[in-house]
Amino acid sequence: MTIVTTRVVYIYLALLLGCALAGLAGAVLSVEQLKFFAPGVTAGRGWIAIAIVIVGGWRPWGVVLAALLFGVTDMLQFQVQGQSAIPYELLLALPYVVAIVALAIRRKSVRAPRDLGVTYRKRERIYLHSDSCEAIEYEEPFIVG
Repeated sequence: MTIVTTRVVYIYLALLLGCALAGLAGAVLSVEQLKFFAPGVTAGRGWIAIAIVIVGGWRPWGVVLAALLFGVTDMLQFQVQGQSAIPYELLLALPYVVAIVALAIRRKSVRAPRDLGVTYRKRERIYLHSDSCEAIEYEEPFIVG
């Protein structure tokens, strides 16, 4: 296998693993934590996931650390609900407040990936050299007939 095809295989394997983990997370949320499924059961956790990626700096270990921060925040609000006189509505908002504060703190130090939002076209691909960060544009020839 060449470097290009090996890289494509890794990209597809990462995509499959990410989709499998997202499905597993949804199953854990509805089956294990809540014991039922109802519309709106995620309660905006998708926005927290986006905040985790941005706060993590679009890097795997940064995302892991950010996910731990938000997981601890979520756990903390459940623990404090039963032990304090703070209204539970304020405690339910705690993870979202932490997300807003974390995004405000990291807003200038984090840059999004260059190709974020670029439309994928089947015949045009961008591959990166394994030795450098220089991008090579690859376009298959247009064949008539």
